[in-house]
Amino acid sequence: MKTFRKKGFISSLSLMIFLAGGCLPARVFISTPEIQNVENDYFIAQLEPLSQANNYFDRFRLAVTNKTSQELKIDWNQTRYLYHGRDGGVFVFEGIAAEDIKNETIPPGIIPAGQTFTKEIGPLELVARGPLGGRGADSGKITFGIIPSGDSGLLLVVRQNGKTLEEKIMVKISQREVPK
Repeated sequence: MKTFRKKGFISSLSLMIFLAGGCLPARVFISTPEIQNVENDYFIAQLEPLSQANNYFDRFRLAVTNKTSQELKIDWNQTRYLYHGRDGGVFVFEGIAAEDIKNETIPPGIIPAGQTFTKEIGPLELVARGPLGGRGADSGKITFGIIPSGDSGLLLVVRQNGKTLEEKIMVKISQREVPK
C-alpha cells in the first residue's frame, strides 16, 4: 500500500510541476534595430539576425549591394564576428570547406557591379557542431549556435582593385520575457 501512495504522490507532484512550468513566461530575443544598414561610396550593407523557428537568434543574413561599376569581393578570411567590440573569429556558412577555414583560404564572396550578394552566416565560435561534422548525410552540415545577448555584429572587409574597405555593422540583441 505504501508503494502505491508513494507512486501517486510522485505522479501528482510531477503533474503539478509540469503544469506550473507552463505558466512561466517565455523568453524571446529581440534585435535593435531589426536590420542594421551601413552605406559608403562603394556598397550598401544590411545585417539581420535570424532564427529558425526558435525564440533566439542563431545566424545573420548579410546583404551587400555593389554601387560601383566594378566587382567587389567580400574577404571572408578578414571579415570578423564582433561581440561587445571584441574579435570573435571568422564566419561560416553552408558550402564552406573545413580546410578553407583551417588554412584561412575561404574564397571571397563576389559581388558583380550593380548586383546584390546575400548569404546566411554564423560565427565559427558559436557553431554547435563543427563543419567537419560526422559521416554520411550530416557530414559538413553546419548547425549554428545561439548568438548571445549584447552588442553583436561584424567587421565587413571588402576589396576592390587592391583597395580595402571596412565597415562595422552592429545590432543589440536583448531578451524579454513574454507570457505564454
